[in-house]
Amino acid sequence: MNIGTFLDLYCQHCPELLYWWMDESVSPHAAISYFLDIGSNSGQEIDWLLADKNPPIEIHAFEPHPMFFDELCDRIEDPRVFIYPKAFSTQNGKAKFFFKNSPTARNGGATLVGDKTNVSGKDAIEVTTVDSAQFINNVFSGLQKISVLKIDVEGAEYDILYHLAATGALDKVKCLIFEDHSRKVDTKKWHDKKKATIALLKEIGIELHNGKNRR
Repeated sequence: MNIGTFLDLYCQHCPELLYWWMDESVSPHAAISYFLDIGSNSGQEIDWLLADKNPPIEIHAFEPHPMFFDELCDRIEDPRVFIYPKAFSTQNGKAKFFFKNSPTARNGGATLVGDKTNVSGKDAIEVTTVDSAQFINNVFSGLQKISVLKIDVEGAEYDILYHLAATGALDKVKCLIFEDHSRKVDTKKWHDKKKATIALLKEIGIELHNGKNRR
């Protein structure tokens, strides 16, 4: 599958909530060789890529939700796919992971962001976090670059993006697409981080486009 086709498919669902960027030196017809899936949930995007006649060389998928992680491992047995039961973050360590309704609810929404308006701390668990920049620099070394970085982390997107931009790890990314969860977090601190992240992205030459532009 090529990058442009993936973006078009992904932007069919709630395009107004999605933002994307592609390095101007990259053709939308370029094949997806390396896919980094942050917040895999049920693995829909992995399924798209594996079913394509030109599948990626490697897929790295992060899903800290225990139920979805177990399902992904049970369902996907492919040597090209690496699945991690960890949360992409700004540092290696441990963090609370909050659920929308319950740990067994299938509606997603689980997050590291306790300020989200639709989660509760009642059933929160502790998960392992991974320094996103460190992971990218360690796994994608040398001239190797991530074809597509997809981020759907229910409110933690701007913490991750700011960290990747500030550390230079986004230099390893050809195309970025993520979901904005502004509608679900109403704290000033969160929205200040969003503004700071967008400003930093612009400073390093990353101009975001809304998913509606791909319809």
